[in-house]
Amino acid sequence: FAWSPTEDVLAIAPSNGGLYLVTPSGEVRLLAEGLIASFAWSPDGQSLAYVTSLPSGSQASASAAIFTIPVSGGEPQQRYLAEGSDIVLAGWWPNGQGLLFWLGVRSASIAMDGMMLFSLPLDGGDPVKLGVMLPEHAFLDWSPDGRLVMVEGEGRELWSGDKGLAICDARSGTCRRLPKPEGTVSLYPAWSPDGRL
Repeated sequence: FAWSPTEDVLAIAPSNGGLYLVTPSGEVRLLAEGLIASFAWSPDGQSLAYVTSLPSGSQASASAAIFTIPVSGGEPQQRYLAEGSDIVLAGWWPNGQGLLFWLGVRSASIAMDGMMLFSLPLDGGDPVKLGVMLPEHAFLDWSPDGRLVMVEGEGRELWSGDKGLAICDARSGTCRRLPKPEGTVSLYPAWSPDGRL
């Protein structure tokens, strides 16, 4: 569940399926059907992006897809299809023009070793790879001018691997690794308000 960033509306995705909008007065409205794996509000609160599994003969071969839908209602728009793979939604670009998501195999155990982070522009462009990282929202942060910092690196133990910070351009997919003290890992990034540090 998550509150709208702009008004008193709660989006919920119960385990038995569906994506609902609920108001504090108790009004409930079904926005989308299906088993919703993850979802995120757009920055302006006008849309929701969500991931759902598509019907398949077996769970192991099931495909996942990202959809967006206006909060006002309407037909969901499929934005990306991952055949036989799992998608975890990481969120929207701050300007609402794209999405971040992790793509990996359908195994929670393997996912904890790291998943590839992709950036998907919503203007019809192809997704671009940003790097392998743990699927952890606290390992991502946006600067005031729209640059992304991520904790790049594999290994389920936080202290293992060569985890370090990389600054990425979400549209082009270009990333630059930041230096770090030898023998350390870098975790939980946060930009300063002016975006300089």
